[in-house]
Amino acid sequence: MNIYSLLPWVGAVVSLVILTLLLRSSSNNSESRRLAELSEQGKEIPEQVAADDANKFERAKLRSIDQVADEKLKKEEAKKHLRNRLVQAGLYSKQALFIFQAARVATFLTPLLIGFFAASMDYVTLPVGLAIGGFISIVGTLAPSFYLDHLKRSRQTQVRRALPDALDLLMICLAGGASLNSAISRVAHELSTAHRGLALELAIVERETHLGLSTGEAMRSFANRYDLEELRSLAAVINQAERFGSSISQALEVYADTLRTRRSQHAEEKAQKAVVKVIFPTLFFIFPAIFIVVIGPAVINIYKAISHGMLK
Repeated sequence: MNIYSLLPWVGAVVSLVILTLLLRSSSNNSESRRLAELSEQGKEIPEQVAADDANKFERAKLRSIDQVADEKLKKEEAKKHLRNRLVQAGLYSKQALFIFQAARVATFLTPLLIGFFAASMDYVTLPVGLAIGGFISIVGTLAPSFYLDHLKRSRQTQVRRALPDALDLLMICLAGGASLNSAISRVAHELSTAHRGLALELAIVERETHLGLSTGEAMRSFANRYDLEELRSLAAVINQAERFGSSISQALEVYADTLRTRRSQHAEEKAQKAVVKVIFPTLFFIFPAIFIVVIGPAVINIYKAISHGMLK
């Protein structure tokens, strides 16, 4: 056999071997790259998990901070509302809030302690003492709030009655050429005997105007201290007169007439309500006494006649 005839076969075998080596090396490189990618992904996964955990922790922390802030805001709003109620009841002292809360705690604990000590002294049993004390404690907790409402209504009634007189004096001072601030000061001095509460509030209004507030703003704060619609309307009248430059005396004259009409309507309304309110005392107190006076002698005579007949 000639050697030259074997050369194609040798070249084919060598080419096959080289091709096999190239394919194996490429597969090894692809596998190594795949393994490298998987290893990098494996490194990235814990990092992503850690980042997600950190984000969850931050969100939970922010939610907790928001909850604390909301609770704090709610407490501040409740305290502000309670302070406004105390001011509307005429309690302007800084210690009024503390005294009110202490009174609520005292009215809650005192009946329970009295019931416990009554049970310990064998006046009543322990369950009965605690039950009665608990009921009185619930009523006592609500009592300061009702007392504040009573003070507020009484102050509103006093100012509602005194306001027309104050407006008349204010218009007289304005008609005499005095300014609004000097007129308010004069009216506060003149009403210090007849209407002491209104005079004190007008003095506060005058002091606030000296501190830089306008008369309308000072009257608006006066209306907020009393929570009275008549005072809000008066503050609006003064504010509009100051803003547009109109005559304050004429605006107050028109408002005074409106206020007198409203006061007469309020008096008529109360008179109409009094007719209904009188029915219940009449039924429960007056009619029984009338029946006893009218029917009592007849009942006594009938009883005597029946008893005398039975004795015969």
